[in-house]
Amino acid sequence: MFIVVGSGPAGVACAMALVEAGLPVTMVDGGESLEASISSVVTRMSMQSHADWLEADRQLIQGKVETSARGVQLKKLFGSDFPYRSVDQILPNESVGIGHLTASLAIGGFSNVWGAAALQYGAKELKGWPLDVDDLEPAYKAVSRFMPISSDSDELDSLYPRSGCAERSLRRSRQAEAIFRLFERDRERFRRAGILFGGPRLAVRPHVFEGLAGAESVGCSYCGQCLFGCPYGCIYSAVHTLERLKKFGNFHHLAGVVIDGFDECGGTVTICGRRVADGERVSLSGKKLFLAAGVVSTTRILLNSIPVYNRTAVMKTSEYFMLPLLTVRNYWGGNSDLLHTLSQMFLECVDDEVSSHNIHMQLYTYSDMFKIALDQMGFGARLLTSLFRRQLLGRLLVIQGYLHSDDSSTISMSLGEGGVLRLVGNQSLRGGQVVRRLMATLLRVLPFSGVIPLVPMLKVGLPGEGRHAGGAFPMSATPGPLEVDVSCRPAGLRHVHVVDASVFPTVPAATITLTAMANAYRVGKSVATE
Repeated sequence: MFIVVGSGPAGVACAMALVEAGLPVTMVDGGESLEASISSVVTRMSMQSHADWLEADRQLIQGKVETSARGVQLKKLFGSDFPYRSVDQILPNESVGIGHLTASLAIGGFSNVWGAAALQYGAKELKGWPLDVDDLEPAYKAVSRFMPISSDSDELDSLYPRSGCAERSLRRSRQAEAIFRLFERDRERFRRAGILFGGPRLAVRPHVFEGLAGAESVGCSYCGQCLFGCPYGCIYSAVHTLERLKKFGNFHHLAGVVIDGFDECGGTVTICGRRVADGERVSLSGKKLFLAAGVVSTTRILLNSIPVYNRTAVMKTSEYFMLPLLTVRNYWGGNSDLLHTLSQMFLECVDDEVSSHNIHMQLYTYSDMFKIALDQMGFGARLLTSLFRRQLLGRLLVIQGYLHSDDSSTISMSLGEGGVLRLVGNQSLRGGQVVRRLMATLLRVLPFSGVIPLVPMLKVGLPGEGRHAGGAFPMSATPGPLEVDVSCRPAGLRHVHVVDASVFPTVPAATITLTAMANAYRVGKSVATE
């Protein structure tokens, strides 16, 4: 038996490689899922045109959005916090100076609440890795078979390959279409400033609508609910692949179990854990173990299992920042607009005077999330007339950006008494310098295209905010303590493989999920052909 711990993106990708090769696989996860009361509403909505949704149902799935001056505090799915539920009780930790970086006990992990942005790493992103583009390309193509990615061919192809990406993209919002035309008009000015831009690469899939004429596969319905959760299931989740895995006779899903550690003896690996429901001890033995529990849980398991006493693992992060912008022109379409609310455009800064690494930015236009955030911050009822509110929402944009880990903060991770994981943020002065240089570039370029960066409202995240993190046990051609080899085995172990972002030698600014999946598939495929 081959054991995979974790049902997030890396876990299902690794399991798919093993199962396709005919190997017996047991996947273990914490088992948290969406409440039945909400799930029944989502199911009803998924069988209707969004024009026929009840307003009460729409409000239910939007739930209560918790915001502050730093933005949305906790992204939920259909108003539920199940991706974060029970973690503090089951897997206690102490956090000092970090953002909301935690473990997840949910089936599918944080893919339940991600933004679906999926970039394939090019040669620049893999600099310093013991892998190159050719090592990962077959795995990228394999992953695209069960995680479709919509995209356009554009100038971003020079930075990020598109192995397996579909030649289709989602329709841009009214705001995004107008801005894209302005950016295209000024493309040469952008290039001279080291800014490239193009359409987003998003892990979305068609949904099956049970209409009067029977089942019909259709694309995105542009219902505008993306940031709250798609009732049609268009946004990829690892749960989709898990459901495919369950159709294989050689796959078994053991939900509701948390793993504390493992022991490798001879040709066998034994994992030890607890049932979430009652704390009853559980053990399971297999030929190989693949750890894909997410960077926090995987690090906890490794520190609790291998002989690295009193050692501290250092996790790399991709510094996160959020920048509001205003357009000179009002593009208000309001709730009548049919649109998706995932990222509408990617921008990349490739100027060595700003950073020697690419800086990745994702542009977002209107979402009901903006309106809710304004209301909660007191702008809705007290300060804004209806007309002024429309003027603001028709102009408001948001950029979410990420830096390379070389320019970013780190997080020290160690185990304390009672297995409590301690996470301590180590702020990087370099990150702040890079962000300031980037802001100067954006102020120099964007106003010519009718977009004003609101730099005084810039928010730079604490270490780990944005959840682009990994590398606590980095890959190395010659691994030492707290490192893994190219097969992602910790030093001294033969039958344990770490297959999530914990093994990234660096954390590039580009999104991490697709590469974590590709590497996990690569490792699973390699083991299956041994």
